Amino acid sequence: MTVKDRIEAFSKLGTRIRTASWMEAVIPLAKAQNNWFTEKTITQSLSAISTHFLDKEKLVEWLLPYKLDGLSPKRVALILSGNIPAVGFHDVLCVLISGHHVCIKPSSKDAVLIRQIVKELIEIENRFEEKITFIEKVQDVDAIIATGSNNTSLYFEHYFSKYPHIIRKNRKSVALIHADSTDEEIEHLADDILSYYGLGCRNVSKVFIHESVDKQKLMEIWNQFNDVILHNKYKNNYDYNYAVYLLNKEDFLMNGAFVLRPEESIHSRIACLHYETYQTEEEVTQKLNGVKDALQCVVSSKPLEGFSVIQPGFAQKPGLMDYADHVDTIEFLKSIA
Repeated sequence: MTVKDRIEAFSKLGTRIRTASWMEAVIPLAKAQNNWFTEKTITQSLSAISTHFLDKEKLVEWLLPYKLDGLSPKRVALILSGNIPAVGFHDVLCVLISGHHVCIKPSSKDAVLIRQIVKELIEIENRFEEKITFIEKVQDVDAIIATGSNNTSLYFEHYFSKYPHIIRKNRKSVALIHADSTDEEIEHLADDILSYYGLGCRNVSKVFIHESVDKQKLMEIWNQFNDVILHNKYKNNYDYNYAVYLLNKEDFLMNGAFVLRPEESIHSRIACLHYETYQTEEEVTQKLNGVKDALQCVVSSKPLEGFSVIQPGFAQKPGLMDYADHVDTIEFLKSIA
């Protein structure tokens, strides 16, 4: 297959996902596999994949600079995460669109969706069948892309050191609330905080709030998104946070959606949002430079020196060029060919 053939197949996959008749049968299976998954989050993720990853014009524009025709195919193992629905799809897309053979080790928490999407792709273009293998153990491969926690990344680095590899660790995202941030921007920020119950690396887990901004007003605006509390696992985390912080007599605010707590760390518990106040953006820049290796996204309605920023409401709507951990996956796949 040429790159043009592969683009055509994936664009047809996007259309099939958007008009998916199979979704009704697959969603209950995916939910049973991962209790964090809901019909809303599954359809949200699949809609984002079809819209932002599988649009034909976007695929052509994305691949134009790479010149992928004629690469020598290799076997690339993917160790996928399962924190949000079909989160590993971008890696599957990158490997296959580059012309390589993908060996997929799906997460036990998100195998249903990935397998179904691959099934649909093969039905569209059967030449992909010989390019895709699902595996239990990583062996007989030429390169590896693995996503996990900080702890598992140490194991991956040791075990897979002899292979060309990309090893991803825990990352989180932060946001700036400016003195003149509008109510609409603050509302949009709720999507960045609460989409997928805050479980993704692109979810905002900490906000830097200008000292002039009323935090209580922020909590009132965000309270309208309190339907997240209807999820039992999320509510259990919310109740636990509230009990712990109350017993420890810690400083915090709460609404019906989450607990807001002053804390330096960018990693927060589920149903908890950390914050710091600031006077100048230079303060924020200095702090973020200190945790740059742990950052996935910076959300801000204004530019921030030294950082690429995402507009509020778009953290969980990545495009094809928004590579995890800021490592260009296609360039890596070109380098092994």
